[in-house]
Amino acid sequence: MNDPQSPAPQQHGQGVPQVSRPAMPQTPVPSSQSAPTTLAAAAPAQEATVRIVFFCKDCYKLVDAQKIGRKYVYRCPTCHTKNVAFGTEKSVRSFYHVEAPIAAPVPPSKPSQTTVAQ
Repeated sequence: MNDPQSPAPQQHGQGVPQVSRPAMPQTPVPSSQSAPTTLAAAAPAQEATVRIVFFCKDCYKLVDAQKIGRKYVYRCPTCHTKNVAFGTEKSVRSFYHVEAPIAAPVPPSKPSQTTVAQ
């Protein structure tokens, strides 16, 4: 068993060849192009773009919803239904195709009962 030509038992971590990697070149970044390092520096830009809005799918309006309980369920103050979606203003406007002033869909009107004189 103790053959001098047999390799010695390897322990964990031994026998794995170490590969040397070339060093990555370090290019200096000008201070005017560096990203902000703290959240406080990035917060004002994000605060202006991210706004959570509520959209009532029954009224077809952006509303100030009322939270119901501890879950993500909201009630519309106008029609009092629970069919309210929420998200960022940009996502709600793009998903529900909401223009700036949104109005309820106009139901198809019945043809008028006027007679045409010949």
